[in-house]
Amino acid sequence: MGRILTVMAPRNKIFDLTMGAIDKLHQRAQLKGIQIGSAKEKERKEEQLSNRWNFERYVSNVLGDHIPETETRHVMNEEPIIKPGHQPEYTYTRKRVPVDKKEYQERALQRLRDYYGVTRLDKTPEGTPVFYVDDVKKFRDARAFHGSIAGDPGSNVKEQDYIVMPSSSFGISPERSISEQRLYQHERAHATEEHRGQNKDIRWEHRPEELEADKVALDVLKRNLERAGIEYTPAMGAEYLLRLDQPVRGEVVPNPSKVPFVDRFDYLPVSAPAKKQVVIDALGRPSIQSFTDPEEYWKVRKAEALKRFGTNPAMYRNIWGEEGGLQDLERYITRSKLATGVSQEDILMDTFQNEKSIF
Repeated sequence: MGRILTVMAPRNKIFDLTMGAIDKLHQRAQLKGIQIGSAKEKERKEEQLSNRWNFERYVSNVLGDHIPETETRHVMNEEPIIKPGHQPEYTYTRKRVPVDKKEYQERALQRLRDYYGVTRLDKTPEGTPVFYVDDVKKFRDARAFHGSIAGDPGSNVKEQDYIVMPSSSFGISPERSISEQRLYQHERAHATEEHRGQNKDIRWEHRPEELEADKVALDVLKRNLERAGIEYTPAMGAEYLLRLDQPVRGEVVPNPSKVPFVDRFDYLPVSAPAKKQVVIDALGRPSIQSFTDPEEYWKVRKAEALKRFGTNPAMYRNIWGEEGGLQDLERYITRSKLATGVSQEDILMDTFQNEKSIF
């Protein structure tokens, strides 16, 4: 009998075919993951928009706007139905009844508490309402935000500004309270006409109205320090502007000024720690350098980040975590310039004319 010969593909060919099949499956899984992620992100954004729309409706009612003259209620009929051997039965009829404005506002406020996590209602010195909520991200991808409710053309109802702030961390520590004050003063500035967001096509860190709002917040800190007799330093200013959702670092003391005034901080910084950075020289030798000038520190840090990015982009993104985007470093540089006294106009001129970008 003749023998049956089995022809086997070379081992490396089988390996290539197997890996090719695995790669195709992986690519399909990645594509499916992207599609699912995109759909979930769209759904999340739509939910945020819906939450904000309903939130603003109740906010408007709490503020006394858009309250109807009448509302439909189930009203008990005065004449009961009498059946022998039974208690009188009262029926209800849907009727339009006059609205009690105060009661209507109280119901709207209770809904804000129950449905949207509102824990406290306050207002700025200018009269802009401030709502403290459990979860700001329920409405917008931000730490805090300024919003506005459109008015009614031809009526007495004007456009209404409001501010939403996080409630969970506010005042939790002296260091945290300073960070929260910057957040509050920044959003308060946006509630004025000249600092409203107009430049959506420009990255956030370069928008003129964002720089101006941070400048307003910085000026409030400087006024507090001056009244308390504490010397301001650019390092303190940069720490105040850049610790967006974390406690400021450095020594913090109760405000020694006992005079009550608008925008008085309960706590003030008196120092900021020096910043350290590993610097690689032309021969590849590392050294640790210390910086007290915030602008110089962040420029050096950006230069070192670009070196890492050029060497290994994947390693750079993994190592740097939340500060992994070079555009984030750009924000640190622009805010450090504000802290050192550079004007917003000069910052924008430097950014758009002199500085190169890899993006």
